[in-house]
Amino acid sequence: MRFRSTDSPSATILSVVVLLCASLAPAGDGAEHRVLYRSDSLFGTLEVTEADGIRYLFVDGIVQTAMYADPDQVARECHFSKRYWPELLPFFRPEGKRCLLIGLGGGLLPAVLAGYGIQTHGVEIDPKVLEVARKYFGYKQDATVADGRAFLAKGSQRYDFVVIDAFAGAEFPYRLASRECFELARKGLNPSGVLALNLISRPVGSPVSASVVRTLKEVFPHGLVYRTDDSPERVQSLIFFVSEAPLRAVLHPHGRELGVTLEELEGIDRFKVAPISAQAVVLTDDHHPLCRQWSEEADQWRRRLKGLFGR
Repeated sequence: MRFRSTDSPSATILSVVVLLCASLAPAGDGAEHRVLYRSDSLFGTLEVTEADGIRYLFVDGIVQTAMYADPDQVARECHFSKRYWPELLPFFRPEGKRCLLIGLGGGLLPAVLAGYGIQTHGVEIDPKVLEVARKYFGYKQDATVADGRAFLAKGSQRYDFVVIDAFAGAEFPYRLASRECFELARKGLNPSGVLALNLISRPVGSPVSASVVRTLKEVFPHGLVYRTDDSPERVQSLIFFVSEAPLRAVLHPHGRELGVTLEELEGIDRFKVAPISAQAVVLTDDHHPLCRQWSEEADQWRRRLKGLFGR
């Protein structure tokens, strides 16, 4: 399994805000945020703000989503320049039409994929987040309020893409990063389908990211990983793509309309990440020993985002 990461000196800190916000968030620090909604849920305090035409979803002060108030505008743009790597999904499988997204947030990814003719079914554990996504972020596609792992276990349908992008603030649900969960995701995919995973960790020197790589390799023979920050030692969003079939990006017709070139696709897949360290373990439901390290990295990410947005 070949895992690679990407580099680009032009990225800014905004382009790594939980991976999703960056590509669409020119406001960021220093902007005047107008509060549109605030409410407590079982999973935290939700807040929707708007600044410079960008809407933000915060959970316990941590930004989860940032996107244009008009989701159609999202579908009409390409976001590679800000390292929004989930947009690579239709380039890996141009024939793909159906996506399952675990962790809906405001619905940025469905808005991006809609431009490529891909329908998304969102699974969101917090009913208030789904309400917010529909009312304030224009989410109109199918959705289920459920635990993502339980939804995968039902296995009632097959998808071209499964995306795991679930956070409680900055914390990642451990049950969504085990061998058993990845096996459920594999069963929910079509034969050449792609699983994408968003992980907050360090590309180099972290037993967390190394163990996730090792665990994914137990289930999927082919994979790529992209990082969103220039520093491999810094906690950031790591985007994993894995599949039972080889992964190679090709031009999608909509991407061509947006000005994406084959040279650009080939150029962002060229740097290898560090080898799996001796600290790496296979993560299972019964053996998930990295809680302390995971919490430390999540805390670094939380402090970084709070410093950026001052919330």
